[in-house]
Amino acid sequence: MASPQTPLRTLHQVPEAPGRLPLVGHVATLARDPFRFLMGLREHGDSVLLHLGRTPVLFVSDTELVHQALVAQGSVFATGRIFERLGAVFGNGLPVADIPTHRKQRRIMQPAFHRSQMGRYSTTMTANAEAMVARWSPGRRLVADTELLDLALSNTTEILFSSRLSDADRAEVHRSIPVIAHDVLVRAVMPAFLDPLPIPLNRRCDTAAARLRVIVEGILDGHYRSPQHHDDLLTVLVQARDPETGRPMDGTQLRDELITMLGAGTETTSSIAAWAVHEIARHPVAERRLVAELDAVVGDRPVTPADIPRLTCAEEILNETVRLHAAPLLTRRTVKPTVLGDIRLPAGTEVAFSPYALHRDPRHFPHPDAFWPERWQHIGSGRPRSFFLPFGGGAHKCIGDSMAWTQLHITLATIYRRWRLRPDRSHRVRQLPAAITRPDHLPMIAEPREPAPARAEGARS
Repeated sequence: MASPQTPLRTLHQVPEAPGRLPLVGHVATLARDPFRFLMGLREHGDSVLLHLGRTPVLFVSDTELVHQALVAQGSVFATGRIFERLGAVFGNGLPVADIPTHRKQRRIMQPAFHRSQMGRYSTTMTANAEAMVARWSPGRRLVADTELLDLALSNTTEILFSSRLSDADRAEVHRSIPVIAHDVLVRAVMPAFLDPLPIPLNRRCDTAAARLRVIVEGILDGHYRSPQHHDDLLTVLVQARDPETGRPMDGTQLRDELITMLGAGTETTSSIAAWAVHEIARHPVAERRLVAELDAVVGDRPVTPADIPRLTCAEEILNETVRLHAAPLLTRRTVKPTVLGDIRLPAGTEVAFSPYALHRDPRHFPHPDAFWPERWQHIGSGRPRSFFLPFGGGAHKCIGDSMAWTQLHITLATIYRRWRLRPDRSHRVRQLPAAITRPDHLPMIAEPREPAPARAEGARS
């Protein structure tokens, strides 16, 4: 917040970012090279003004301003333009819900995502990861991003619904999730007058969203018709009650939350895992450290949640992966007038920030473009607030972060306990802007590891 001596500015006194065009504002410049554009905004100050069409958007690059919007003034900032567009896909799920609905839903759902629940979910995660690597053969060329999306999808559907998707439904989800992840971000930055028009982008995204809804509604119908007991997250949510009112979640809200978890959870976890194996393949030192750690901690048995606190190298690799390949753009919207830094914001003001750019700020991360997992051994309590946002922050921080983090540790440990993945040099991997940055295509070669040496004491316990 500004000190009493700091003169306050209005939104339109904030310097404007270069590249604005008539009618579309900064949309064309942003679409041309979103990563370079967002990274370059820092050069114009901690706050700059963008225009998405005719809509002014305050873009902030300072971690303290981001912290104010996410945490300190969290009750003043709703989720904003990007998440509003997600409503077409996820209905009124947690990422989209207004502040009162979000609070109510979070109260109901939080117990199901507590760390204490990860043990029951990890059994499914480990079994599916073991099944995935058991299908691989030496020298096999595999598409790692597809393999890891399929793994995340299996984990999500079995944990949510105690069931596997049919081959047809699995193919639909594989087809729909990347479309939604990309197109929602594009729609969020398009001028608003394009929203209702039947342009190809809108039709493609709406069709993909409709396919997801049909799949989830079909699973729900089968769940309610089935007489047997289900030990799954859906049953937990059906039985959950608001601790303040004692009321359950209504059917429409339940459907929306399940679509959110199926879509957003699967895409986020699989993209992070894909980037992690890509970075490990490019950095032999990181791979050697990870393999040595797994030999010492896990040995030749499946990984368990009890191992995860001891997998410090895996933790560093995942932190560094999320740092380098974070969400390109997130938004918030003021629900009442407020002051952010030294800027007066009326109600309804869009505020944006880029975790991707924040995570590459040399003020907080020396050599920001380098993949250096060891940096996390030296990051202490002196860092600014909200300098690292792997799953967002504040009241709207991802409710499934513990589940995603558990799944990611289990996935890496299961793969590298038995295999090494080598990059296929015939393809140069590109990063694609989406709800979370994802690789365009990740062909790799599977090579078996040498048999591990005798394990450290306790590895077989």
